[in-house]
Amino acid sequence: MRAPRLAPQEHGLLALLLLPWLFLTNRYGFVCDDAFITWRYSRNLAQGAGAVYNTDGSPPVEGYSDWLWMVLGAISERAGLPPAQSMPYVSAFTGMVLLIVLYRFTRLRLGVSPQAAAGATLFVATFPPFAVWSTSGLETMPFTLAFFGTWLLLVDRRGPRWGVWAGLAAIVLSLLRTEGVAWAAVIGALATARAVADGRWREGDDRRQILTYATIVAVAFGVFELWRFQTYHAWVANTALAKVHLNPITLLRGSMYIGLFATTLLSPLAWPWAMRRAFRSDHGNGVGAFAATMALGVVAYAVVVSGDYMAWFRILVPAVPFVGVTLAVAFDGLPEARVAVSAITLSVLSLLPAGEVHLVPEIVRSELGIREKLGFFRSENQQWQA
Repeated sequence: MRAPRLAPQEHGLLALLLLPWLFLTNRYGFVCDDAFITWRYSRNLAQGAGAVYNTDGSPPVEGYSDWLWMVLGAISERAGLPPAQSMPYVSAFTGMVLLIVLYRFTRLRLGVSPQAAAGATLFVATFPPFAVWSTSGLETMPFTLAFFGTWLLLVDRRGPRWGVWAGLAAIVLSLLRTEGVAWAAVIGALATARAVADGRWREGDDRRQILTYATIVAVAFGVFELWRFQTYHAWVANTALAKVHLNPITLLRGSMYIGLFATTLLSPLAWPWAMRRAFRSDHGNGVGAFAATMALGVVAYAVVVSGDYMAWFRILVPAVPFVGVTLAVAFDGLPEARVAVSAITLSVLSLLPAGEVHLVPEIVRSELGIREKLGFFRSENQQWQA
């Protein structure tokens, strides 16, 4: 049986949906200063000194959060391409892939209408945080693709070796950022719960595939942990130890971060509506609910780690494709005109702050600001420019 394909006219529609993302990504294209920390490790690794920041013989410290990105930077360095020139393009390419995968998955695998898939993809393509962090030199967008890809492979359950492919994607997820392995475990646990709930766990194949997934992740990450301890004499990255402190103050700060996110962009205020519809939907045997749960998990993570100092809500970017799936499910079944109006309204609300137009006054947003070390309030555009 042939796999379903997009109609010819939908390829043109998908190309049009990429245009606002291309415009925003070009406008916001930048290289973040934090990326150069990772690339200093990359340069030293490429030159044979090892994955160290200093080459003076001082004890090595894991001062980066993105081992695989650091290794890719070293490969680029060895090839004669400075990472500051090559890596933003790698990142932007993964952003484009994400948009294409989102449309195709919701359209072909979930079977939502072209209008619903297009509306959800338009939301993501016009969402400023997604465009801002499509470059930056950091691993944010590749991490988001690995995150979404791991989830998608465990949700789609297609082919005789989907557990193997999901496990390989989860290895990339686990090595791209320090918290990646925790997300790989969360996705695996939720996939197990879903298989049990829909009766597929007892059939045997799902159980074998998910156990294969878990084994691949555990073995690969175990090997990496041995290397980490041998190199840095620590089991956890120094960046995680320095930044994560769970206490009431950090939870309050994280909650303010979410509040600033919602009052800046406004379009996230529609997420609860979409999630409620997704939880009630039977698309893909609960895939919409699964996606909504993942998005909520990323929001909860942002609260736990007390938000982020960088511009345009970087920590929340991995939630965006899951929100896209949730919106596609929520839009499906609505009248075409309502889908169009809703999608355009959400996109306009998202784009207004990119043009420094804010419907919520600064006096309100400043009360939710978490860049207290500045001593004054900056909009997200101002922080990006700084």
